[in-house]
Amino acid sequence: MRWYKMGQALGWGSFCLVPHNVISNSWVEYPLRIPEFDVWLELARKVNPNVVKAAQVLDTWLEPDGIAGGAISDKAPLGIKAAPNLPIFEIEEVQD
Repeated sequence: MRWYKMGQALGWGSFCLVPHNVISNSWVEYPLRIPEFDVWLELARKVNPNVVKAAQVLDTWLEPDGIAGGAISDKAPLGIKAAPNLPIFEIEEVQD
């Protein structure tokens, strides 16, 4: 039930984006109570909106057959376009 809720809330493609070394299967399935898990899902949506957008792109690419475990070998590879990192701030040294 929790995996289904997670797929509905974050997009089925989110399963491709979950860092399994940080969020294990047992973490999703056990330690949080249902209301706490629901809060975590909502928090994940608000804190990581780009993950939700990426999951939606993956959902579109996978289509229902791929999400259901069907073959994806005929699909074109996905790519990620990223903007170069810009400096957040610059420091100017002022002489005393």
